[in-house]
Amino acid sequence: MEYEELFTSVKTLITEEHLKELTLRVISAHEKGTIRRYIPLLDILQQPPMQEVPAKDYTEEPPRQLFLLLLKNLHPDRSSYLLSHAEAARAQGDGDKLHQLQEALSFTPGTAGIPVTGRVVESYGYDDEDFDAQEYMGDEIWSEEEQVGDFLSACSAELTGNSAYTLRPFDLSHLTGELAVPGYGISDLDGLAFCDGIEVLDLSDNLITNLYDLKDLTGLLELDLSQNEIDDLSDLAGLVNLQILDLSYNDIDDLSALLSLPELQYVNISGNPCIGNTEQLNRLLERGVIIIAF
Repeated sequence: MEYEELFTSVKTLITEEHLKELTLRVISAHEKGTIRRYIPLLDILQQPPMQEVPAKDYTEEPPRQLFLLLLKNLHPDRSSYLLSHAEAARAQGDGDKLHQLQEALSFTPGTAGIPVTGRVVESYGYDDEDFDAQEYMGDEIWSEEEQVGDFLSACSAELTGNSAYTLRPFDLSHLTGELAVPGYGISDLDGLAFCDGIEVLDLSDNLITNLYDLKDLTGLLELDLSQNEIDDLSDLAGLVNLQILDLSYNDIDDLSALLSLPELQYVNISGNPCIGNTEQLNRLLERGVIIIAF
């Protein structure tokens, strides 16, 4: 393929709409725990001739870092940068770079040879003295159609399969790693403050309005609050280690609390009134925060 024809092919892929599609696919992969399938795409983007210095081996990188690296390269805001690369490659007769861009922007993840690490909750060990086995099993098994309403019952259903047994706050203090309780109809977060060992928390698709019980969970690195009924973020202002935050589809119009989060690298505000708050959005962008507002 001649340079001009190849350039035209690449140019059709460097659109905000196409990059938005790629970005949404990456977000979905991170949520599903399949982000490692995109390692070959990072390899393409970070290797010569796209970059002067060969990239490191990404197979040992945490999924969180892979996710952020991919978004930094594929966000629709990068369209002008990518187009300038393509134009420079055409001017220089650099077919390798044009082929590399085409390969990256046409990428479809495969599974061969790529380890997939699901986003699952770390094993929770119960001692015999914690509770009686019959009490644990109970007579009722959790059904996905059931809406439990409160955080403790949701954790019981998620971690034991039994919504009739309610974990104690002391039990929650043993949890580490990741905890996901989406879609349980949670409106009461009582007990969440004891989850101070959790680094990744998914509270999406619930009925949450008040974030008070989150305010002291300073170990959180990732937090998903999408599809709730939140309109006030002030209780998040102390989450100094938070890197990834999903606030999509709430009722938020003020992002000032996020300006005090020194480690924040990504926030999804799609479906919120704050999309029109250009002053606060620009302040986040100036700090290098990746913003999704589709």
